[in-house]
Amino acid sequence: MNKEEILAKSRQEENDEMEQHMESEGLRKGYAIFCVIFIVVTLVALLTGQNIEAYLAMFFAFTASRFKESYRVTQNRRTLLGSELAAAACICSLIAFVLSSVLPFFR
Repeated sequence: MNKEEILAKSRQEENDEMEQHMESEGLRKGYAIFCVIFIVVTLVALLTGQNIEAYLAMFFAFTASRFKESYRVTQNRRTLLGSELAAAACICSLIAFVLSSVLPFFR
């Protein structure tokens, strides 16, 4: 292949590396901001005596999906394990949230 053929092929592809990089950076920064906000909201909830199970469920669901997507791309077993652990923590948090929300109605 000569230079012109490579450039023509690159133009035909719909994958723009700069676009992919920007999307990846946006997701990485979004995840960091999500974590900071999660910590602040959780601390406020703990200081005011509120239940945090719902916040934990959302955090672990987000983390599980992030690790699962990372595993899909990299096939790294650690990310698969992280995804499974986060999913299990999400389910436990959801169960705790439902129980803490429903049990007061039966007293």
